[in-house]
Amino acid sequence: MEFLFAGLVSVAVAYFILKTKSYHLKYTAKGHSSAARQSAHRSPTPRIGGIAIFSGFAVGTIMLPVESASFSISLMLSCIAVFAGGLGEDIGRNVSPKARLILSFISALCAVAIFRAWIGPLGSPYLNWITSTLLGATLFTVLISGGVAHATNLIDGLNGLAMGVCMLIAGGLAYLAYSVSDAVILNISLLLMCSILGLFVFNFPFGKIFLGDAGAYTLGHVLIWLSILLVARNPEISPYAILMIFFWPIMDMIFAIFRRVVNRKSIGSPDRLHFHQLVMRGLGLIYFNRNQRHITNPVATAFVLPMTAVPIIAAQFLWQDIGQSAVALLFFGALFIVTYRSLYIIILQRASTRHIRRTKTHGMRADHGVTPAE
Repeated sequence: MEFLFAGLVSVAVAYFILKTKSYHLKYTAKGHSSAARQSAHRSPTPRIGGIAIFSGFAVGTIMLPVESASFSISLMLSCIAVFAGGLGEDIGRNVSPKARLILSFISALCAVAIFRAWIGPLGSPYLNWITSTLLGATLFTVLISGGVAHATNLIDGLNGLAMGVCMLIAGGLAYLAYSVSDAVILNISLLLMCSILGLFVFNFPFGKIFLGDAGAYTLGHVLIWLSILLVARNPEISPYAILMIFFWPIMDMIFAIFRRVVNRKSIGSPDRLHFHQLVMRGLGLIYFNRNQRHITNPVATAFVLPMTAVPIIAAQFLWQDIGQSAVALLFFGALFIVTYRSLYIIILQRASTRHIRRTKTHGMRADHGVTPAE
């Protein structure tokens, strides 16, 4: 009942936001119009969907068993800084990416202090030195936690994508928790899934309301801390299996950083070269046109989500074997790079072909005394 109730509360809050958008749209839609370089939408849309998700999550927490509720409340307390920073950006307060990242680090430190937990041994003698001391383990945990929160925000570029990935991650963590009989992490993961689903139905496929930075950053924080607590409570789980569950947002972020370093751009600068954006652009070039983003946007999500599910599913079979899960992680990393590069080349070729065709068409018109404007 608590899971159903959480989903219904999330639906109700999202519906209320939509019905009252005429009163708050000038504040809650800033940055999400066609003017935003990385935006795939043309009309202003409320971007405070995170409020709906965590309203459902908070109400559902009250109905959880005592131990699960205690952990869930502690998680929400640790979220305050990162949620506030994201919400500030969502309502047009211009909180910079650097400031939001710092706030995600602060929330991670709060979680370390509250739970007295951190990332432990990494399953390799060549890597274990990173977490061999309390200071090293704490710094590494804070870095990973903030990085995943930021990575979750980076994949929030298509209708339903970030929320779909987060539901898949929560489902992956829930099944792992079930496999090791960890009722606390299982309950919280399922509660989070249902809370996200309540907003997802408004976001996919039509994008009536967006997750926003508060929702994306906070979901990343909650999910990574569910995984940290799961491994801390059940050390038999391979850390590489956890990385497989978080593979998509982490790999997308690493590739984004690599692109910007190679192009000598600021790490925080936006671009339109994320994997999901390439898929949407490829669909537009091959099957649709640039004026049909309302179609290519959700279709791209439908293409990408199954890809994100593959390493999460694989982790369910390899979580007890450190060696196999590490090899699988490397395999998925190589597959991502090859797929990304192939997609990028195809798009360049298609764009070049289309440009040549347009040039020839304009030239023929000019030869017959007809200007392109005509």
